Amino acid sequence: MTYQYAVPRALNRYRDLKLTGLVAYQEHTLDVPALTDSDPFVQSTTALIRRLAAARPTTRVPSRQECRFCDITAEDCPDRVDNESHPEEGTTEDFQSCRPRRPALPFDHKLPYR
Repeated sequence: MTYQYAVPRALNRYRDLKLTGLVAYQEHTLDVPALTDSDPFVQSTTALIRRLAAARPTTRVPSRQECRFCDITAEDCPDRVDNESHPEEGTTEDFQSCRPRRPALPFDHKLPYR
């Protein structure tokens, strides 16, 4: 869908085309209709690109989970979190009544990894 979004906007020779797609699975295919400007994917992608390209940087939310994948050192990033001595834990009553919608797989079930 990203190509459907970007190609007609970025490449002049495709400017007026409405691209459709087809996803081919082993047992079936799935049509991907052309995107419209009111499509939620187009709206959220446009908003994301505008946020990333904005002159004002987005709000930093450093955490051990995020910083561990980043190569920028603590010298260059004062917000970097390398170690959290006591990770924050919490509970809420909001989800206590939730139950999984599908039953657990039998113990001997093998998933078809390819």
